[in-house]
Amino acid sequence: MTARTYDLEIIRSDGWFERVVTSVPALGRLCESLGEALVALSLVAGFRIVSAGIDRNSGEVTNLQWVRDNEGSEVTDSGPPDALRSEVMAALLGDADEMVDLGDVPDPNDLRDCIGARYVLLAPLFGLTLLRLDATHRDEPRLTVTHERGQEEVGLRQFRRFLRSRVIDVLQQQRARSVAIDLEQAELAREDFDAGRYDEVVQRLGPWVSPLLMYLRTPEGAALDAKTRADLGRALGILGESLHLLGRSEEGEETLRLAVQYAHDGPAAGELYRTLARLLIATNRRAESIGLIRRALSLEPAVRELVPDLALGYIAAGRHVAALGVLRELRASGADASPLEPIERDLREHLGDAYTRFEAHLSAPRG
Repeated sequence: MTARTYDLEIIRSDGWFERVVTSVPALGRLCESLGEALVALSLVAGFRIVSAGIDRNSGEVTNLQWVRDNEGSEVTDSGPPDALRSEVMAALLGDADEMVDLGDVPDPNDLRDCIGARYVLLAPLFGLTLLRLDATHRDEPRLTVTHERGQEEVGLRQFRRFLRSRVIDVLQQQRARSVAIDLEQAELAREDFDAGRYDEVVQRLGPWVSPLLMYLRTPEGAALDAKTRADLGRALGILGESLHLLGRSEEGEETLRLAVQYAHDGPAAGELYRTLARLLIATNRRAESIGLIRRALSLEPAVRELVPDLALGYIAAGRHVAALGVLRELRASGADASPLEPIERDLREHLGDAYTRFEAHLSAPRG
């Protein structure tokens, strides 16, 4: 296979935000009021803030007006800073994670489109420098980047997921930092979830994410008792599932990852690892679900609902022998045959004669 590696210096956008702020003094003043992160991410998402209302007593921004591009036409909207944060987050997380074929002789625009123009702008905001793009494997190019810990090569999807997770972290942490954590709301949210009222779940529990993210890192958060950790983990789990079902899978995933951190190894951990694994499977990331399923099985060995998915995850990761071991275990346990059919079909396709000979060896009489 011919190597196809491209230097990315020509498309790097290092220092772009600093140059913009230097050239537009009004943006610098806006950064002082709103914070650099929201202003920078708004620009990346295609939002232009045109005015800001400031409370004379507190000095805080109370209302904003902005313009955004909508399929070639400009749309004006307004609201408090949290409304802009929500719109910016939705815009930056809403892009489909598609792979663009570079072709044989890519120009700078092709390289930028392959990585994603917004990701090229996001990278320096979060301390990443783009060095090279390796498109040898057309299904997923790989990027070489540098950061504060050195140089690293990562798949394009992983690179994009990292930047999307950082967007979520930054925008959620900028929301109001105090909120009442009332576990009775979690019970009501469960009723809403069971009734399919996912928007109401998000309305009840959405404000919890940012303060709980910060609280977990405090000594008090680390010292929570197992029951409270389980209650908070389950509440975050309901919120994560609701976000996913509303089409906000990136936010749902980050919320579920926070849920499993709260659950730790306690009574809610197994079910939350299963929920997070199902989300990854639903978003076509079977290979990434392997560790989560194995962790769930170690916590709750009797709960076997995702074992066939473990085999399919191994197949997606190219670990066909491991998948064969899981298939044999499922057969020996008397599992329903229908979920095993796609596993066996994929193994026959990938292992070919080796699979047939192995099956024949197992069924041969022992002398």
